[in-house]
Amino acid sequence: SNTSVTNTDSLSLFTELETLRMDSLLLSDFSSLRDLTKLKFLSLRWNEIINISFVENLTAVRELHFTSNRIRDIESLSGLTEIEWLYFAENGINNLLPLINNPGLDSGDWLFINDNPLSSESINRYIPQLEERGVIVVYN
Repeated sequence: SNTSVTNTDSLSLFTELETLRMDSLLLSDFSSLRDLTKLKFLSLRWNEIINISFVENLTAVRELHFTSNRIRDIESLSGLTEIEWLYFAENGINNLLPLINNPGLDSGDWLFINDNPLSSESINRYIPQLEERGVIVVYN
C-alpha cells in the first residue's frame, strides 16, 4: 500500500497468497489477481477500480475492502458464498440485487455500503431482505 506500484501482473505468480493489501495505489486494473484463488482477505481501498469481475474466481475470500473506488456493478459478488465482510463505502453502487442472489450472505455477515447512490429499491427492498437474513448492513 501507498507505494509507486504501477501494475500488478507479477502478483499472478503468488497463487498461495491468502492475504493481500494494495490500498492507495490509484490503479484501476487488478485483473491479474483473478488466479489468486486462495485469497481470504483482499483490500484494494482508495484506488480507481471500476470493474471487479476479477473477484469471481476468488471463491475462498471472506473479507473484501473496496472502499473509495469507482465501482458501480457488483454482479461479481453473487457467487462469493464464503464472504463475511464487504466494505464498499464511497463508490457508485445503486443496485444491491447481486447480494440478494448470494446465498452465502447471512447471519453475522457485515456489509458496509454507506455513501453510495443506492436506489430506492435497494434501500426499501434489498437491505431489509439482507437484514432479515441476519446480515448487518451499514448504509446512509
